[in-house]
Amino acid sequence: MAKDYPEFLTVIAPVKAIGAAAGERLLTDVLAAARNAAFDEAGVVIAVNLGRVTLATTSYVKSGLLPLFFSGQRHADKASSGLVDSQGISAINLYPVFTNVDPEVLDTVHEVFGGRRLPVITAVLTDEGLNEGRINGYLDEALARTLRLIRGREQVTALDLAAEFSAEGIKPTAWNNRLNDLWRLRLLRRTKRGKAWWYKSVIKELDYGR
Repeated sequence: MAKDYPEFLTVIAPVKAIGAAAGERLLTDVLAAARNAAFDEAGVVIAVNLGRVTLATTSYVKSGLLPLFFSGQRHADKASSGLVDSQGISAINLYPVFTNVDPEVLDTVHEVFGGRRLPVITAVLTDEGLNEGRINGYLDEALARTLRLIRGREQVTALDLAAEFSAEGIKPTAWNNRLNDLWRLRLLRRTKRGKAWWYKSVIKELDYGR
């Protein structure tokens, strides 16, 4: 299991996070770290420690945090958004998790991501790892339900879900589409074994909603 899903990397944000310039500096630091680590199909989880950031404008989030999401999504889907194209963000198989987020900063993050109907993972980072994972922003209810069904599992396939939740009346292809959508949204990681994709949550205990 461990070799398929490497441990996460931590990047600590600078204290001052007033606007776009600070966001761009953070983006540069995180992408540099990710390029050296996201070299296999499992990618890399980047824990962006915002614990020292007590003030973050929407410009900071748009220029620093949001492009990290698009970099990972662009890896999953080359049909990138205008923001990714205009800023030239690289396609890197990264999964951003924003940790130790101040409540006021979280409000801004939630506003920027939710306003674009995008999810964002926040968590508490301690010496023991990533805990109290939560999805903020926006997530379609069908995808949120899928996450709740697989919560706490080590790994899962579409066939597993179709067999266990046959009462849902959802075929394996539809389950696979949901899992793939969650992967594209950087909420699930995946590796391929044989002909099947195996998915797992970026953080094992991941809840949805504030």
